[in-house]
Amino acid sequence: TGCNNVTLTWPNGTPTTTVAESVTPAGILVAAWRFENAAGRFIGFSPEFPAVSDLQAVNRLDAVFLCVNAAGSMNRPALVAAPAPAPIPAAPVAPPATSSRPNCADFPSQAAAQAAYRADPVGLRNLDADNDGVACEANPAPRDTTPVRTAIAPPVVAPPPPPPPPPVTRTCCRVCSTGKACGDSCIAANLNCRAGAGCACNAWIPNLDPSSALLRMVYVPMDDVLLTLNVGNCTPEKGVTADEGG
Repeated sequence: TGCNNVTLTWPNGTPTTTVAESVTPAGILVAAWRFENAAGRFIGFSPEFPAVSDLQAVNRLDAVFLCVNAAGSMNRPALVAAPAPAPIPAAPVAPPATSSRPNCADFPSQAAAQAAYRADPVGLRNLDADNDGVACEANPAPRDTTPVRTAIAPPVVAPPPPPPPPPVTRTCCRVCSTGKACGDSCIAANLNCRAGAGCACNAWIPNLDPSSALLRMVYVPMDDVLLTLNVGNCTPEKGVTADEGG
């Protein structure tokens, strides 16, 4: 009599009623108890009130306390070791990767390699090591040295932009100090110029008061050379005179 700690050998999920029916003689089992570690308490089974018991099923190797009111025995299944899991087959070892493209050693002659290169110049460009259009030049005769024109063009490098042109130095044949330049001559400032571009130059500085001292003409005779100082956009050369009258 009393409560006995028994290790169960039934499969996982076996109803507790099956365990109760294995105890003989019938009727001596009072209760079965199992400690739940997660809940921190015992849950039990009563043969008298099976429907309201909280221990409804047991698992293999459960430690259960069986409480009986008389001497008896239990007819439990033999403890059979669980079958060992099937070994996991080793992953097949892939063979070493090999190139699917032939190389020069796969052709008996240079001509044979050249024919294959001509048929597929992009896929077999490895046969042309120096990119001259001739495949496997070290292979034996017969030979075919007509270059293959591949579709892969070398990158186009844009030429550098040309340097800017040097500044143009304008030479004035006439300096118009009171009027304005028109072709190779000077005309009055209020007239319209119908001549094309010429060598006459304006002496005034645009947007500057005509009475400004910057527009005064200073002539310094030096070996028949007239130097014009502080005038707008040109300098007379030797033998060139300023037209004061416009």
